[in-house]
Amino acid sequence: MKLSFKSIDNPINVAIFVVTIVVIGIIALRFLPVEMFPEIEIPVVTVVIAYDGASPIEVEYQINKEVEEELKGLTDVKKVTSIASQGMGTIVVEFRSGTNLDTKRFDVKEAVDNAIPDMPKEIETPIVRAVDFEQIPVMDVLLYGEGKNYVELKEVAERVKEAANNYLTSPNYLIAKLMPEKSAEL
Repeated sequence: MKLSFKSIDNPINVAIFVVTIVVIGIIALRFLPVEMFPEIEIPVVTVVIAYDGASPIEVEYQINKEVEEELKGLTDVKKVTSIASQGMGTIVVEFRSGTNLDTKRFDVKEAVDNAIPDMPKEIETPIVRAVDFEQIPVMDVLLYGEGKNYVELKEVAERVKEAANNYLTSPNYLIAKLMPEKSAEL
């Protein structure tokens, strides 16, 4: 209550305070970097292990748990997420920010290699990758045409791709591609 009464009694001081805050905000805004696609660095490593024909429960106990046990020895781990699905185990390891992702990817690879002898022999070679957020698409467009054949849909997709590539002229901002890139069969 005292602050509001003092503000009413001294309107010039309040006006000067407000103008000062606005000026500081305008000056700070001029030095704030603005990027269309800012670089995002979140240190994340994924491990994917295929185990054909295995149920999610088998994958969880025979694959994911073994890898998780080996990952316990790593430092700077923020969070470990494990997903067991039909015939495949996925482990996502998120590290604290500022962590050297190359060395951590190597450490995760070593941990996975240490866990392999305790896993079933039928597993495929584990894939250990560092996640690059610049390679993740911002938008996917799916084309569907009832009664249309592949060639007609591909022509429409080519026009959409061309329009998208012409929208922004810099190749750093937009990359459009067709997936799957099948050729028309005769």
